[in-house]
Amino acid sequence: MIKKESVNMKIVKFKKDKSNTYKVYFDDGIEIILYDDVIIKYNLLIEKEFDNNKFNEITNYNSYLDGYYKAIKYINKKMRSEIEVVKYLEKYNIDKKNIVDIIELLYKDGYLNDEIYVKAYINDQYNLSSNGPLKVKKDLIKLGYDNILYEEYLNTLDWNKKINRLIDKKIKLNHKLSNNSLKEKIVNDIIKLGFDKEDILLYLDSIYLEDDYELLVNELNKILKKYKLKYKDEELKYKVINYLYKKGFNIEDIKRCYDENIL
Repeated sequence: MIKKESVNMKIVKFKKDKSNTYKVYFDDGIEIILYDDVIIKYNLLIEKEFDNNKFNEITNYNSYLDGYYKAIKYINKKMRSEIEVVKYLEKYNIDKKNIVDIIELLYKDGYLNDEIYVKAYINDQYNLSSNGPLKVKKDLIKLGYDNILYEEYLNTLDWNKKINRLIDKKIKLNHKLSNNSLKEKIVNDIIKLGFDKEDILLYLDSIYLEDDYELLVNELNKILKKYKLKYKDEELKYKVINYLYKKGFNIEDIKRCYDENIL
């Protein structure tokens, strides 16, 4: 609240509001909410009369404190980055200069700490999500952090171990897919999570994925029922093998399965 007229004003009453705030009444009918810190700082219990310049100074400092307390409450719910706090304060239309001062005080008082925040964020992403290092880096950059803060700590974690767990899980969940289809799905899915393709293939190449023979037989029988109505003999065999190959099955396994089940 900014008063432009050069007039004197006088406080006529204080009334306790919520927690550490008071409703302050002036002789010209104005009512404002002030923090008790403001009342103490400006000795308003004694010096009740002042001009509009002093009034504007008081209300600006009150706005500054309001932003500071809002920020602390916001941070206490969950660790926050500087960018998150700034965006939060901007929603309340707090003066930009006050926001700069609030952020500075939050760092000074230990409510904001880039190193602690980054390490906690990386640990949460590593332990509580499926995200990989590339996505974590991207998200940290969006939060305003550069690689000096996160790169070294990010590299201390065993991301390959996490890749291995994710691959093993996806193999179990997608056991009905053919070998090639399964590998393709695993690579695509895990790349999207923020892992390097080469690291994914390194583990995939180290394990042996065998096509489920029973699955191949079932797929063979299904397509045979459909194709037998249209094709015969060698043309039928060609169409069936080609279809199963496109489904991702190994060509040699398909031929063996066809010969064992058809001939």
